[in-house]
This record gives sequence, structure tokens and C-alpha cells, in this order.
Amino acid sequence: MAFFSKKQKRAMRDRKKKKLKKIKAKNDGTGELPAGFVPTDDAGATITAAAAVSPTKRKGRSDDVGKDGVDAGAAPRRAGPKRARHGDGDDGARAGASAFPRINDILERKRLADVVEKRQKRDEKRSKKTLADPPDEEKIRYVALDCEMVGTGPSGKRSVLARASLTSWDGSVLLDTYVTVPERVTDFRTWVSGVAPKHLNSAKAISQDECRVAVGKILAGKILVGHALHNDLKALALDHPRPMRRDTAAFGPFMKEGRDGKRRPRKLRDLAEEKVGLTIQAEGEAHSSVDDANAAMELYRSVWKEWEREVKG
Repeated sequence: MAFFSKKQKRAMRDRKKKKLKKIKAKNDGTGELPAGFVPTDDAGATITAAAAVSPTKRKGRSDDVGKDGVDAGAAPRRAGPKRARHGDGDDGARAGASAFPRINDILERKRLADVVEKRQKRDEKRSKKTLADPPDEEKIRYVALDCEMVGTGPSGKRSVLARASLTSWDGSVLLDTYVTVPERVTDFRTWVSGVAPKHLNSAKAISQDECRVAVGKILAGKILVGHALHNDLKALALDHPRPMRRDTAAFGPFMKEGRDGKRRPRKLRDLAEEKVGLTIQAEGEAHSSVDDANAAMELYRSVWKEWEREVKG
């Protein structure tokens, strides 16, 4: 069986039409074939009378075309969205881009999945080590403290209190206030402290003495939790009994061993991430004294019973 290309078939149909027109012309347009005449096409197939009278049709298309250029025998085309093809411009580019995820999106999803998995493992580890919380009447004895400082004097090296925050066992904010500075600030340390001139100039900012009194009242008779508490107490010009302090920077299991064999404090950010899965002080973000106080409390809560046992020792 012979096979023909589309171009060959189209040429054969054109020749067939010409033959039919000649036949019709010889018979004065009657459409009847002369006696004994058997027309054939280029492939040698016999052309029947019906084929000679009726125009040739193709699938979904007719040679009977109306005055308006519409094919009378054409099958109706189904309406639908036009598919983007190569070279269609921006629409095609957008369609192609939406079909495949960007490599950055894939990497970001993988990073987030790794973070979630890492935190889930830490939570499981923490749930195994963490003992039951103390009774409610015991919880109210614990208060976490963190302060933010700005720099004064030459090169801003002298630290002065600019914000103080106190939080409870469950993370509730007991006090969070900006504090006015009585001398000229030479370095606001905004990139670290988060403190800007507008905060210290606000009508809500209180004086150093007012802050000292407010913090002292809340801390009276409480167990103070924090990280490197001596810095915060110095900025507040306050003291607190050492047996009533729980400093996460000085707790043995939270410290690291230096090259000289001595234990040294670790950064609160690293401890919070490693021990309780909290992200604080992220790169490019200013510190928040509320977040830091809560992070210190979370660290203490994760080992509170072990810590208290060691204190009673």
C-alpha cells in the first residue's frame, strides 16, 4: 500500500478537481459522464459518479466555502483557553515559568522543611528531659529580666540603660519600657539594641529613677532569671541576692569549655536555638529585650528541676 505526504495528497486533489471540471465542461454542465468513460485519479483509483458530482470532503472540513469565507462543512471548533506556544512573548514566558518551580523556591522549601524537622527532634529531646512544671504558686516566684543599652561619652563606649523588660514564667510581659538618658547619646547602637532617638524622646519613656523603682518592686522576693544578669543589674543600678539569681550564662551545663580548660559562657542566641529551638537575634535584626528575657526563661524552664536540685545541693 502506497503512502503519500500531505503535500502529495493536496496536489492529487487539485488535479482531480481539474479533471472533474473538464468532464463537466464537455457535458455542458449536466454533471453526467460520457458513455464508456471511466475517470481515474493519479493513484490509479477509479473516480465514481458520486465522487464526480459531489465535491471532495476532508475530515472536519469541506470545499464548499460560503461568501463570508466560512467553510459550510467544517466541524465547529471548541472554545477553550489558548495554549501558550514558544515565541508568544511575555504570556508564553510566564506560562513556561509557572509550569516549573524556580530553583530558589525549591531550596527555600527544603530549608524550611529541614528547620521544622530539626525543631521537632529538639522538641522530642526536650520533652524527654524536661520534668513537670512546678505548681502555679511556685511559678509566680520566677521573673525574667533583660535590658537594652545605648552608648554615651567618647565613641559611645559607656553603656547606659535605655530599655528594660520583665516577663513571667509563661512569657507574659510584666514591664516593658523605654528609659530616658540624662546625657548626650553618642551611639544608639540601633542595629543591636533596636533603640532609636524617637523611643527615648517619646512621652511614654520614663526616667532612670522611675525605671529603677518599678523594676525593684517587681523583683522583690522573686527568683530572677536572665542571661549575664550582672550587666542588666549594673545598668539598673540595682542588686539582687545571688541565691535568688538564675543566670543562664553561668549555669554549668549551658557553658562551653575553653582551650585553657575553663568553662566560659555561651551566647544566648546559640543556647536558645540549640536547647529549646527558639530563634532570636536573627542576622540583620535588632535585639528585643522581651524576646531575650523570654528566651532565658525558656532555657531555665527546660532544666528547672535539675537546676534547683543543684542549688539546694
